[in-house]
Amino acid sequence: MAGDSHHHRRLSAERVLDRLLAALPASQRPSTPPSTEVIRDGAALVVRRGPFLVRVRSGSESAWATARREVQLARLLEHLEVPVTALVEPADQPWTVDGDVVTAWSWSEPAAPSGPYDLGRLARTLRLRTASSAAANTSTSAVKLARRRSRQRMRRSSSSSDCSPARCCSQA
Repeated sequence: MAGDSHHHRRLSAERVLDRLLAALPASQRPSTPPSTEVIRDGAALVVRRGPFLVRVRSGSESAWATARREVQLARLLEHLEVPVTALVEPADQPWTVDGDVVTAWSWSEPAAPSGPYDLGRLARTLRLRTASSAAANTSTSAVKLARRRSRQRMRRSSSSSDCSPARCCSQA
């Protein structure tokens, strides 16, 4: 059964990779067909061919939720100018292919192996570019929470039958 799942996901990956390579302008297509390489086969099958990397998951609701979060996060980080692997045709991902959930990403060979310095630089960029966004979301949430608590206190105090001005003012 597990072999059937792998084979099914592999066929979905191959179909997407074929379509992506065919959509490349003729000047960008490789002269010889690139080989397909399985990068990882676990909860998701990750396959690379030429300039594309495809992630395929069996089509469960949790797989859809995970793929949607990945696509949303990739778009957000790209918008914040954090260097990330770019989505291919981002407008309508994730896709359904033969019941599987598929996302496609651009692949480029690294110029050199990454080291601790590169990771630190990426972490710093991520922190700097996302801090203002996180602060805005946090402050907005804090204001909403404060307003909600204030309304709750007002409802409790106005619904109290023995509320006198002195008692209500002392609760605040």
